[in-house]
Amino acid sequence: MITLYCADRFGGEWSNLLQAGQNGSLTITLHKTSDYEFKQPGSGYAYEAAASGQTGTTYYTLSGSTFYFYQGVKVAGSGSFLGQATKQEMADYIVKKGQLAEFKQLAKKVEIVDKSGQTQRLSEGRSGYFTIPAEMQGTWYSASNYDGETTHSKYVFGQSTIFIQDDKHNRKGHTTTLYTRAANYKAPDYPSEEQIKKAEGWGLPKIVQYKGINYLNVMGWYQGAGDGEYFAVHTENIDGNDVQVLICAGGAGIWVDGIAYRSQAMAEKMQDHQFDDLNYSDSDN
Repeated sequence: MITLYCADRFGGEWSNLLQAGQNGSLTITLHKTSDYEFKQPGSGYAYEAAASGQTGTTYYTLSGSTFYFYQGVKVAGSGSFLGQATKQEMADYIVKKGQLAEFKQLAKKVEIVDKSGQTQRLSEGRSGYFTIPAEMQGTWYSASNYDGETTHSKYVFGQSTIFIQDDKHNRKGHTTTLYTRAANYKAPDYPSEEQIKKAEGWGLPKIVQYKGINYLNVMGWYQGAGDGEYFAVHTENIDGNDVQVLICAGGAGIWVDGIAYRSQAMAEKMQDHQFDDLNYSDSDN
């Protein structure tokens, strides 16, 4: 189904794969997602779709009910992200295109191979993706006044990614992917320019507790100085209601530098409000 859908919608390497499958058979190989650099790593495997007996460059990942499609993929790379769709959307598309008979024929010629237990590489000490706490995942909004002008920020936490954007200094936004580090890996004291460039967008996370609050601390992969960024989900009472907020903090004292909310309207309403139980400066220690 995925091959038919992607071949028709995206063409290119998926179209070549469909032709190979029609003339022979297909193999779907399951790999570790940590062997790649996908935009959407998903929650399961990296699925390599290829003509039987060949190495494929067409891949997909799965998160929840949504599939993400790629082409031009190599080990340790990301390839080109093409798009996404749910299983139902693909099924409806195939029926609409009148490809149901073709789907049934192709489905009989697919073999599944599990290589997820094999390690293809251990690049720069990464041993896998770090899973962000479920309560933190999703979108948060904040509004802050600087020099008489309001800046709106957005924080989007995926399963292993953090996207941060604001409408003043960072309009395009920046994504950080969080990885676990292999226990036997020793980071270089002086990483090369090539290593630093390669690791742009990689985050080294850990959970720390401070004043009864569990924070997600994110450092750069080769960061040697500084304290990184801190995020925590915390409950505050707002107008008599318990409301979950996202604490954004930094520095040696984990000082709060922003609060984000689940809605833009709440962020506007609570703009720059300070809560009594939080640590906003070193004078609070």
